[in-house]
Amino acid sequence: MRVIAGQWRGRRLPPPPSGTRPTPERAREALFSMLYSRGLEGSQVRLLDLFCGSGAIGIEALSRGAGTVGFVDRSRRALTQIERFVRNIDESRRFQTRALDLPRQIPQLAALRTEEPYNVIFCDPPFSAPLPPAVLLHDPVIDELFDANGLVIWEQQAHDDPEAYAQVPGWETVDERRYGRVRFWFYRRE
Repeated sequence: MRVIAGQWRGRRLPPPPSGTRPTPERAREALFSMLYSRGLEGSQVRLLDLFCGSGAIGIEALSRGAGTVGFVDRSRRALTQIERFVRNIDESRRFQTRALDLPRQIPQLAALRTEEPYNVIFCDPPFSAPLPPAVLLHDPVIDELFDANGLVIWEQQAHDDPEAYAQVPGWETVDERRYGRVRFWFYRRE
């Protein structure tokens, strides 16, 4: 797997930890095209990458000039690989990492607070342990971290029942797209 676009285009991504399934390249390209179509590109993007695994989404965002990226995963090893990858090519402080076991440690997300709130949250829970969006999006810490006009993108396995994802109370489903084995849901606050 490689970075698709931006200043790091073509660089090989860190090897994913065992059991991790990175978002496929075609789906990543489509995802960033969707963000661009909504006016979210370059330094305007402040991305929180939850269940980041290989870091493919956050690294892609940094390569494309994101203002800041927060990487969260329960695997310290995965986060160390992401840190090493980013620091080897860019010493900027545009990113931070946090080892958290979500959803159990949702309140600790508050440690990722930045000067400007995140305006994109990408959430890709393990397919083996699906997490309904309401579990995370109704937690008060999200209100502290997230721009009121921001966009949440939730990745799920394409063949999973979409019922738990189609409607999240308090959130408007603004789009839904399927790319091969994954489906993205796009939410904004109502």
